[in-house]
Order: sequence, then C-alpha cells, then structure tokens
Amino acid sequence: MDRIAQEFVMRTDMLRSPGSDVMERNYKDELHLWSLESIARLAFGIRVGCLGMNLTENTDVMRLIRSTQMYFRCLGKLIFSLPLYKVVPTPTWRKLAAAQDTFFRLSENYIKQVLTDSGDGDPETQDSLLLHLLRKSELSKEEVSATITDLFQGGIDTTTNGMMYSLFALAKNPEVQDLVCQEIRTHLPEGARVTPEVLGKMKYLKAVIKETFRLWPVIFGTARQYDYDVVLGGYDVPAKTEILVHHRVMCRQDKYFRDPLTFDPTRWLRDETTSRVPTYLFMPFGHGVRMCIGRRFAEQQLQLLIIRMLQRFHVECEEAELRQVFSLVLLPDRNPRFMFRRRQGETA
Repeated sequence: MDRIAQEFVMRTDMLRSPGSDVMERNYKDELHLWSLESIARLAFGIRVGCLGMNLTENTDVMRLIRSTQMYFRCLGKLIFSLPLYKVVPTPTWRKLAAAQDTFFRLSENYIKQVLTDSGDGDPETQDSLLLHLLRKSELSKEEVSATITDLFQGGIDTTTNGMMYSLFALAKNPEVQDLVCQEIRTHLPEGARVTPEVLGKMKYLKAVIKETFRLWPVIFGTARQYDYDVVLGGYDVPAKTEILVHHRVMCRQDKYFRDPLTFDPTRWLRDETTSRVPTYLFMPFGHGVRMCIGRRFAEQQLQLLIIRMLQRFHVECEEAELRQVFSLVLLPDRNPRFMFRRRQGETA
C-alpha cells in the first residue's frame, strides 16, 4: 500500500502545472485510480495498472470506475423514488443493471486470474484477501467472490471521496497541515518505510481524519430496523420501521460539539481538556456486525497517502468551501482545484 501511495504522489508531481503547481486534471478521477489500485492489491494481490500515464476510457480500470459511479448514482435515485422499477425496468434501473453487469464481469476476470495463477507462488498473490478467505473461511467460493466484489466496488468511490475531503480540510486549515507535518517528521525519518508501529504513533493524523469525516461524512447515515416496538426520544416506533441515524446532521449540532462548524482535530485527542464524544454519535463506518468490512483498510489507505503527500507537498485549494450532494454516498459538489507546492528541500 505504501508503494502505491508513493507512486501516486510521483504521478501527482508530474501532472501539476509547471509554474502554478495547480492540478488542472480532474483530481477526483486521479484519486479513483489510486483507490482502485490499492483495493485491487488488497483483494486480489495484483497490480491492475491504474497509475499508468496513458489510460483511456476504454481500459478495464476506467470501466470499473465509471460503472461504480453509475451504480451509486442510480441506486441513490431508486431508493428515494417511487418503486416503479419493481414492476417495470425503468431507464434508471436499466442503467444500474448495466453498470453492475460491467463491474461484475470485470471483477470476475480478476478473480479467475488470481485462481489460475495461485500455484505460481507469487507472495503478493498468496497474501490476497481472496485466497485467504478461500483457504481459511467456511464460506463457499461463490460467497467469497461476492464478498470480495462488494469490498472492491464499495471502496472505490467512498475512499476517493474521503481523501478528497481530507485534502480540502488540510488545504483550508494550514495550521493543521503544519502540525500533521511535524508529527510525520517526528515519527518517520527521511526515506523510512511506514510500518504499523509508525501509524500507531500518528495520533494527530488520525484525529484529522476523524474530524474530516465529522464535517464531511462519506456515508450520510446508518439505517437499522428493530424487530420489536420501541420508544425513541419519546416517540413510539413500531417494529420493522426503518430508523436512520443521520451522521451529517448530528455531527454539526452544537449540543454535541463545541463550535461544530470549526475544523478542530484536537476534539478527538483524549485528555483532561477535551470532552468525550458520545459513543454512538460518530459512526462513519457504521457499527456492529454490519459495520463496513473495509474500515481498517480504508483508514490505512488515507493515512498512508496523506503522509506521503505532506512529505512532498504543501497543499492549497482555490475553493472557499466544499458542499456535499447526495448520490447514495455524499459527493463533493465540485472538483476542487488543488495546488501542490513542493516543500522546501524536496526535489524530483
């Protein structure tokens, strides 16, 4: 994962405009490539070539990204529309089905490739989550394939947006960015590998990511159903009623957070000066047995890329604010124009 993060930083360095340091390309598309390459390495133990410089829309990796975007966009519309698609295949339903057919077909190709090559002894392939589940779990081959495909698709868009929000937060809060850099220099010597022990010491970095998710959650809420009648907040809620905990609304209320619209990572650093956040208030990855299975991996992805980014660049952004729009996941309302300025002493 660290190698992929470093390669992506080098790619960013090459793509920024000479003289202005502005990223003229759609940087969300760039982050999609990083996210897909990272998830493919975890799921299948292979590199899929996302970080090549001459990718076109006709490549498999771009088809995977576009089909994922279409899937989330259509699913968001279908969930909050009249369920006519259950009776007749509406245009939105047909687009969703076509997107999923494309994604599952391409994912199945990767699965077949790994299973075919599994006897070659490649240590990275042998370490893949796919082969681990096939060997160690009680799941059938079909169940493992479905689990891996869900993880593969679910992580592409969500991790991309999480990184976009993190970069924006750092760009608009330069004093926070400087503190993260200080922490990186303290715990990670020049040229050293990022190990689990190093990540364990990055308390402020983790607080920055938490604060980013508080203000810009990727998933708008967590939904559950009780099997029995319950009273919540003085309201009688019948069994089987859909109950939604809306993260973005709750995490911006001053009854739960002091100065809720201020980006303040220190609120997550537990000491005698900070108040404890209620346990079930902040759940960016859900909770319990249905919590996001990719949580730890997504957090590690974000930590690694932020570390490598800030080692090389001071990040700035032209936009004054970044709003969110609903598409099942919460998307940035625009593609921010980031500037990646080389830090003093950094060379190509």
